[in-house]
Amino acid sequence: MKYFMYTITLDQGTQKPDGEWDVTSNETEVKLEDLTDHQDEALAELFASLIQDNKSKIDKVVKEIR
Repeated sequence: MKYFMYTITLDQGTQKPDGEWDVTSNETEVKLEDLTDHQDEALAELFASLIQDNKSKIDKVVKEIR
């Protein structure tokens, strides 16, 4: 069986007056089962294009985190 599963996590934070952070996470998991070859290829192309289009943003954030 082929399947595709990914998780999206969105964190929203607000800084308290004492300097601590109050973070709220919202996590969504998506699982698509029994993909056809065409669906598999289309999803792979989609995610590759998302990474390519946002690579500079991702690199910048990772650099700032380090």
